[in-house]
Amino acid sequence: MIAYPTEQLDALESRETAARWHEKGLLDDAQWQAVLQHYPAFFKTSNIFLRIGLGFFCLIILSVAMFLSGLLLKPQSELAFSLFFLFWAAVLLFFLEQAIIRIHKYFRNGLDDMTLYVALACLIGGLCSLLPGRIDEVVYSLLSLPILVIAAIRYVDRLLSAAAFCCALSIVVQLVEKVPGVAIYVLPYAGMAFCAAVYLLIKRNDGRRDLRYWRDQFGVLELLSILVFYASGNYWIVQNVTAYLSGLEQPPLDWFFWLFTFAVPAMYLYTGLRRKDRLMLDSGIACIVLSFITFRHYYHLVSLSWAATIGGAVLFALSYAAIRYLRRNARPFTYEPEGKISTLQTAGEYLFEQTIAGDAAAPEKDKTGMGGGAFGGGGAGNDF
Repeated sequence: MIAYPTEQLDALESRETAARWHEKGLLDDAQWQAVLQHYPAFFKTSNIFLRIGLGFFCLIILSVAMFLSGLLLKPQSELAFSLFFLFWAAVLLFFLEQAIIRIHKYFRNGLDDMTLYVALACLIGGLCSLLPGRIDEVVYSLLSLPILVIAAIRYVDRLLSAAAFCCALSIVVQLVEKVPGVAIYVLPYAGMAFCAAVYLLIKRNDGRRDLRYWRDQFGVLELLSILVFYASGNYWIVQNVTAYLSGLEQPPLDWFFWLFTFAVPAMYLYTGLRRKDRLMLDSGIACIVLSFITFRHYYHLVSLSWAATIGGAVLFALSYAAIRYLRRNARPFTYEPEGKISTLQTAGEYLFEQTIAGDAAAPEKDKTGMGGGAFGGGGAGNDF
């Protein structure tokens, strides 16, 4: 089912876990070296910046190759274009499986990611172009969804999992919109129901040993379901969708969506604190900010500068109080940094090094010689 060797995926997870333990001091250097010898490196991975660079490089190479082959073959009809893209999809998938994964052993390297994405784009585009011209748009989504799901499962790709979630959500939205006179009443609740079903399904299967390879994909789906659930009932989004579909200035049961806009973030915060769920806690904080932005969009109590000043002061006071409390009462929550550095932290450190540290003046080199010029000779140059 998975294109990568599962035993190597287990070894990679063990190395990452041992690395976090080693950073926290739970493993000494001898134990860490023993782990490295017992679980040798198999995959060739890259950090996020090199991964993006390799992905763009691969995209350029594939685009040039497809363009040149198109000039040679010169497909004229729609059927010829469809077969052309399907041919490239088969070639790229074969190259991904045999060369990139089995021979070169790339895993989340950038080359394998972009090759997979281009292959799926060719496959979906080729199949959709074979369909009749006058066909409902939902058919394209129904055709794309199983391809995205199978590819996300086989290649344990997080971006494809997000794409499959969005594709399934678009199917639900398009089907509800086709019900005459009911869309403005049912559409927000359909989005909530879909996200709630995805979230409950993930939580029901959370921790299963046989699903450990897709743990990152489940995290992406959980985050999307939390955020889209809130977006489905946010007053600003519902009001704009209602105005687009029916021309009404206010959605039906507008009081419910105002209550939803502020109650759901509070529920997220409570659930995150009660269950020690960092993802739910961060989502609740983000949704609270969106709630106040939504409120201010309709009610201008103070100017934007004063609102930003007051909000920043409140957040600063809360952060200061929380930091002091966690330093003295570190139980389920703590102010100590985690062993695993997130992607955002890595990006922040990289930007700091490139901007702040990179702007530091280089130390002046000592001048040798008689002091007459900058190059060491007596007057050898125009710097006296």
